[in-house]
Amino acid sequence: MAHADLHFHASAPLAALLTAVTASPAAALREVAAAGFRDVQFDARQSGLRPRELDRSARRGLAADLRRLELRPAGIDMWIPPEHFLDSARVDHAVHALLATIELAGELGGMPVSLALPRPKTSDHQGRDVLTTIRDACHRSGAMVADHALPLRETEADEAIGIGIDPASLLASGEDPCAAVHAHAEHVISARLSDLDGTGMRGPIGHQDGRLDWRGYQIALSAAGYKRPVVVDSRRWPEPWTGCRQTLALWTGGRA
Repeated sequence: MAHADLHFHASAPLAALLTAVTASPAAALREVAAAGFRDVQFDARQSGLRPRELDRSARRGLAADLRRLELRPAGIDMWIPPEHFLDSARVDHAVHALLATIELAGELGGMPVSLALPRPKTSDHQGRDVLTTIRDACHRSGAMVADHALPLRETEADEAIGIGIDPASLLASGEDPCAAVHAHAEHVISARLSDLDGTGMRGPIGHQDGRLDWRGYQIALSAAGYKRPVVVDSRRWPEPWTGCRQTLALWTGGRA
């Protein structure tokens, strides 16, 4: 019974990935709000939302749409392959794209930008310079970077770079998402929600073959003091939008 009480009273809100809805960003925002989500996660690669293509007018319009629909921006995904930051032929493009995303995240309220950062060796000056550039951009904008690279980084307090938790990726690597939350509680700045079924495919919580103890994960986040929205990570789900709505209903105990 205590387990159920924690489930109902300590749930972090859920954020829907805007790309789960197959529509223009404006129409997708309306659909997300109508479904009962109050938070939304953007994808910087989505047509109509690429930061370097958004002028001031478009950014003001996006902020106005969010206010009108009473939606809060939870964060921005920017899944640049980490090796691009260490490749001299691709690093400039990767860094410029990420810096534009960090700037937009700052303008929308200092949200975390989710990606997997490289792990440069001590002798890799280019890679270390990239991380310094990213930190400097975060400090200027007020945004943060949530690093989802595995294994999870051993980090000290850092206002710019924190840890992102993706249960499906952790499960695929043989790790326990709940234990990961406990181990890195002070540094988790973005948590996601996605399960793996018995065949190793990503999908929503509630599947009969699901491997994630999502109620335990919910409790672990609460115990860790996690206050941000949990991103319903519907990437590579068979039916993303249906799965998002089912996940919202389960996570909130039918209160969605």
